[in-house]
Amino acid sequence: MRKRHLAATAALVVTPFVGAPAWATTCTTASVATYVSQGSCTYDGLTFSGVSVSATETGGGSFTAGNITPFSTVVGGTTETGLSLNYTAFTGTSGGTVDVSWIFNVAGNLLTDAFASLTGIPTGSGSIAEVSENFTNGSSITLLSPGTSQVVTYTPIASLGVTKDQFDYAASGSTSETSILQDGFSLTTTPIPATLPLLATGLFGLWGVSRKRRKGSRLGSTQAA
Repeated sequence: MRKRHLAATAALVVTPFVGAPAWATTCTTASVATYVSQGSCTYDGLTFSGVSVSATETGGGSFTAGNITPFSTVVGGTTETGLSLNYTAFTGTSGGTVDVSWIFNVAGNLLTDAFASLTGIPTGSGSIAEVSENFTNGSSITLLSPGTSQVVTYTPIASLGVTKDQFDYAASGSTSETSILQDGFSLTTTPIPATLPLLATGLFGLWGVSRKRRKGSRLGSTQAA
C-alpha cells in the first residue's frame, strides 16, 4: 500500500507540468471567412482565436479579402511564427481611402515578442500606407510604409489580444495599394524547476529504502523461525 502511495505522490508532482493536448484545429491556408468561423486553430505552438477582419472604404477605395496563411520566418536570429492576412486594398485615383481592421487573440508558452510587416505599393505624392497595432499588454507597433517591419519585445506572457489597423490613402491622381499584412510571435519555454525532478527522485528513493527494510524484516523473521 505504501509503495503505491509513494508512486502516486511522485506522479502528482510531475503530472501538472506535462502539457495538455491542444484541441484546436491546425492552422492552414484558408479563406478569411473560414478563420472567422472556425473559432480557433494552432500552429507551431501558438493558438489563434477570435479572428475578425473588416474594412471601411471611402471615395472609390475598395477592399477584397483573400486568405490567411500561417508562416514562420527568422528575424534577427529569432524565429517569428504567425499569420499572414492576404487581401487587396486599393484607394483608386480619386482620393479614396481603405481602412482595414484585423483583430485576434494569440496564446502560447510563453510569448516574448511580436513582429509585423506590410507589403504594398503607394505611388505619387500624398499616398499613405501604414499600420498601427496595439496589444492588450500595452505594447504597440507602428509601420509608416510598405516594405518595413518591426519587432517589439515584452515581459513573457501567456496570451495577448491583438488589434491591427491598416490604412491606405492617396490624394487625387495618386494611388495606394496593400496586399499582405503579417503578424508573428516568438516563444520561450519555462523549464520545470530543478527541485521538482529532485523531489520526484527523492520520493522514489524513499520507496526503495522502505522496500529494502521490509525485505530485511521478512528475512530476519524467517531466520528466527
